[in-house]
Amino acid sequence: AAALQWSCACVAEAQAEKHGLAELHAVQAAANWATSPSPANAAAAYAAANSLNNEGPAAMLAMAAFWGAGSLMPADQPVIPVDPQLPSQSISGALTLVAVDGIPEDAAGKYESFIHRALSADMQ
Repeated sequence: AAALQWSCACVAEAQAEKHGLAELHAVQAAANWATSPSPANAAAAYAAANSLNNEGPAAMLAMAAFWGAGSLMPADQPVIPVDPQLPSQSISGALTLVAVDGIPEDAAGKYESFIHRALSADMQ
């Protein structure tokens, strides 16, 4: 949950000017699940990712939250266990997409800011 909370903060900061309402909602849904993992928050993250057609960094974070609940399927479907690496791979993919978005030479600086955030006590 801490990695998801951290990645949500990174994506929100790095793409603040690019996010539409649906992206903001998906990042917030993922952050909500990270701070309060519940079936309701997992369902909200799933819905937010679907509203983005499961595309882009915000949707990837929302799906990481949903998969963190333990099933590949929504609550009204039979449980299909999640590979334990899937949420972290989705987080990694989201951060990579954000880092390489824009000017290629800026990617290294974005990765540094992500690392700095992870090492700092400030997860806001």
